Amino acid sequence: MRKIIVPLVVILLAVAACRPPLQVPPDSLAVPPLSFSIPSVERFELANGMPVYFKENSELPLVTVQAVFRAGSTYDPPGRVGLADITSEGMRTGGTSHMSGHAVDEILDRHAAILSVSMGRDTGTASLSVMSQDIEMGIRVFSDVVMFPSFETAKIERAKEMAIEDIRRIEDNPQQLAFREFFCHLYAGDARGRKSTLETIESIERRDCVDFHRRHFYPANIMLAVTGNVSKTRIQTLLEDTMGAWQAGGDIDAAPPPPPVPGSLTVLSKEIPQSVIIGGLMAPGQQDSDYAAFRVLDYILGGGGFRSRIMNEIRNVRGLAYSAGSIYSSRPSYGVSIIYAMTKATATNEVYALLNEIVERVATEGVTEEELSWAKEAIVNNYIFSFENYEQIVEKQLSVEFHGLPRDYLATYPSRIRSVTGEDVRRVARQHLNTADITYLILGDEKQFDPSFLK
Repeated sequence: MRKIIVPLVVILLAVAACRPPLQVPPDSLAVPPLSFSIPSVERFELANGMPVYFKENSELPLVTVQAVFRAGSTYDPPGRVGLADITSEGMRTGGTSHMSGHAVDEILDRHAAILSVSMGRDTGTASLSVMSQDIEMGIRVFSDVVMFPSFETAKIERAKEMAIEDIRRIEDNPQQLAFREFFCHLYAGDARGRKSTLETIESIERRDCVDFHRRHFYPANIMLAVTGNVSKTRIQTLLEDTMGAWQAGGDIDAAPPPPPVPGSLTVLSKEIPQSVIIGGLMAPGQQDSDYAAFRVLDYILGGGGFRSRIMNEIRNVRGLAYSAGSIYSSRPSYGVSIIYAMTKATATNEVYALLNEIVERVATEGVTEEELSWAKEAIVNNYIFSFENYEQIVEKQLSVEFHGLPRDYLATYPSRIRSVTGEDVRRVARQHLNTADITYLILGDEKQFDPSFLK
């Protein structure tokens, strides 16, 4: 027996000696700061003045094209809310002056190309992904869809049916329903706060789509981003041949920022086991001197995931929510700061109070040096890695011109974030995050709330 044990002991000691040392926690690793410079992008204009941002990339035999234009639900006419979405669907599926919708689908499928058109609140996009060997076909179809959609009546009716079905089904998605209703309150009195209904969708006709397209699609309102396995000479020639002579006119201006609304609490009763709590208010835009400090504030408050205050306090420490945090969405002239939590109905009042308490504590106590350092480095690192592919590189540089931001906006972003101090964060919290100004919407079963909550 002893002859067996001794060799085993020797083997175990040898294995232990070869075992790598305990891993060092990532936060304690000393690493040099990331160095970063904005990759160069070429810019040229077509004969009609339409700007094109271009970056050649021969890694894959693909070309991507994106048109960005000022359009969206904010520009829907009164009584026709939903028109922007119906128009975008009709552009994609409803054919052009040169080919039917079926023919467009067929040629795209045959060449494994992808073409889409979509609308947001203030901005729309049309995108193409095509094999480089099929670029001539792709540009021809893409330009036709953007410039000369025919809006086949059957396809418009189909788009309306799909929109109506989405409206009818939204009651089955509590989170989607809560956010839709929340924005109606946050943007009260502004076009962004309107919502499509069965009546507004049903009232839309083909001529409305034709008119919406005429008002928003013209060279001075569109910018193009192109990347992929194609030379500048080749793509410039193709775009000039298909879009350069386009001379449509219009005068769409950027919609003004929404006005702030008084703080409020709205409860939308729905018999479900969980509550959705959303609060928000207006915040600094990208052109505001407080933008960088507010970006850091939001990351610490709830945008930074599990280490952020809202997630840590409400989910990690108290176990009151499966999802909680904050969202900071910014445009050049305004921003929106949102806090949210999804919790069981019986904990609604407690989580609502905690959200307010966490917001107030940032303004009164500020943030720690550890939080500040963590947030700034995380934001800068995330920003640097948002330039991972050529599409992102080109689209980001296009967006600077499209939104009227300073030319050095992208290059100076990391230094602006790194220069934020703890006092800056506390100051913008006191100035912009007053809990009395927050617009709250709570969707849930109010019968399960604390009775004192709604008094």
